[in-house]
Amino acid sequence: MPSQLREGQPLVIIEAMAAGLPVVATAWPGIVDTVVDGETGLLLPGASADLLAEKLVYLADNPVERRGLARYERLYTQRAFGERMMSILEPFVARPGQRRCLEGGER
Repeated sequence: MPSQLREGQPLVIIEAMAAGLPVVATAWPGIVDTVVDGETGLLLPGASADLLAEKLVYLADNPVERRGLARYERLYTQRAFGERMMSILEPFVARPGQRRCLEGGER
């Protein structure tokens, strides 16, 4: 749902993309770094309930487009966030048979 507060990169957008759901968002800083209009979602130029409704109806009426956006979004988030996040968390993730301490060292 649209927010009147600008929150940088809303986590809900990344979560929706990872779940394979189409995203309709306002083209605010932070959001435009993740959502590419027509490729990874649909962007609104400003906060407008009428324009939001128009984009939602468009997606409801165009299942092929909706599925296409959702499929691309899921692949995008897996590559952009999943692999990146795993590389960041790797030192802290215990492997079977190992325990890790908070400093990231083996125990």
